Amino acid sequence: MIAGLYSASTNMDAAIRQQDAIASNIANAGVNGHKAKALAFRSFPELL
Repeated sequence: MIAGLYSASTNMDAAIRQQDAIASNIANAGVNGHKAKALAFRSFPELL
């Protein structure tokens, strides 16, 4: 059960970070010199 909660909280944290990056990119789309943030997520087995 704890492993399931950990997995869910990790996925929610990743979703929050992705949403923050998208919001920042939209908010700063018209600003000269703004470099868009890009996030890449991979599952742990893909990293091995």
